[in-house]
Amino acid sequence: MSGPTARAHPPPGQDGPARTFVLHAALVGATPPVWRRLAVSSGLHLDELHAVLQAAFGWEDDHLYRFPSDPDDPWGQAAALCPFDVGEWQTGAPAEQVRLEEVLAGEGEQLGYLYDYGDNWEVVLTLEAIEATTGEEPPAVCRDGGGAEPPEDCGGVPGYEVIAGAQDPSHPQHAELLAEFRQWFGAEDDPAPIRLTPFDVDTVGARLADLDLGSPARPQEVPVAVADLLAGVGRHPVRQRLLHLLAEAEIDAPVVLDPDTAAAIVRPYQWLLERVGEDGIKLTKAGYLPPAHVEAAMHALDLWEEWIGAGNREDLTAPVLDLRESAQQLGLLRKYRGRLLRTKRATTAAADPAALCHLITERMPPAKRGTAKHRAGAVVLLALAGGAASIDDLEALVAEALGAEGWRHTDGTPLDDWTISALQHPTTSVLLRVGAIERHRGSLGGLVPTAHARPFARAALASTPRVTVAPDGL
Repeated sequence: MSGPTARAHPPPGQDGPARTFVLHAALVGATPPVWRRLAVSSGLHLDELHAVLQAAFGWEDDHLYRFPSDPDDPWGQAAALCPFDVGEWQTGAPAEQVRLEEVLAGEGEQLGYLYDYGDNWEVVLTLEAIEATTGEEPPAVCRDGGGAEPPEDCGGVPGYEVIAGAQDPSHPQHAELLAEFRQWFGAEDDPAPIRLTPFDVDTVGARLADLDLGSPARPQEVPVAVADLLAGVGRHPVRQRLLHLLAEAEIDAPVVLDPDTAAAIVRPYQWLLERVGEDGIKLTKAGYLPPAHVEAAMHALDLWEEWIGAGNREDLTAPVLDLRESAQQLGLLRKYRGRLLRTKRATTAAADPAALCHLITERMPPAKRGTAKHRAGAVVLLALAGGAASIDDLEALVAEALGAEGWRHTDGTPLDDWTISALQHPTTSVLLRVGAIERHRGSLGGLVPTAHARPFARAALASTPRVTVAPDGL
């Protein structure tokens, strides 16, 4: 097998200066048209772009918002969500963790913006031009625009059009719209109480100048494995999916495993540690467990449903081999002069399921940091902590993340499915042993998460070291 040893350079522009994006922001369906032309820093986070759009259209930031990836599908997949929507029924990364240049890259590309889920103001953002910067430009400038400012809570575009027509004597339907206005808003006379504010580039410019934009990136504590992963994928689109999973994982919330759950999770490793004992086990000349111990493991841990065969040779009995090797990778066991011995930490924790569970979770993913196996394991844990429903589906996500970081076979070809499965194996092997995933009955494949998957993965991410970083540094 060709190993994933070659590394690509970071994505173009990852470490370069911010540029100016010229955006045409158009309110969908409005007559007369309502639009703004904005020159903004490509490095703005989408919560900052939300503030820019609020100032540009004269809104007051009283409602929820989202940035749909497809402007034609405002309730579909979101590139980013406001804080109140993160973790709810919608899917998308937090707006404060997504930069504009991560969702728009080339001229002509579009992004949606939906404000106020009652009035449903839909705005299509089109990237008209990309300009170089000197670093001295303001983070947001309004260059042009048209159409009066849509009032808050007026009923969306239909209400706006009624107000606009009622206030314009030259409108061909002025009388009809004035009557409708009075019916809608209860105004008997001239509709002055909701008079529209005409667009004025200087007024919008003054609002933008008052915004606190381009401030230092917000610090965030992120598990080291996840921070490495996000830094590696750079600005690739897969980053948004990973950020969404990080938000869904809620690793800042307490992760409490009750005693019975902890005991069930660590049972295979606790049994193996007890079997090894204080004196250890003398291994075969080839370095494997003797047949008696393999047979004992198969019977004591009910591993026959996972495997066929005699169940007495460790090299031919994958469940036992995976258990023993993963125990070594987790730092529970070690080989010394032909014997399998418990480590000092494992000896201390062997009789305490809670302590042993913590010892296991803090060593996840069980691979050397910086390796493709560690990256693959981080994706698996992040996905399970975020509520993934299928391990098989994760292979595509692992492949995309590793590909974005630049992992390839030595001949330059993308990693194939077999290699991806092998890279995940150190992590999935432990997950299988602790009961966080299981195989479909009667099948050697088809891994699916169990009820233990999300709490165990969350505990694994929560118990590993964290680094304080800003979204730009991920």
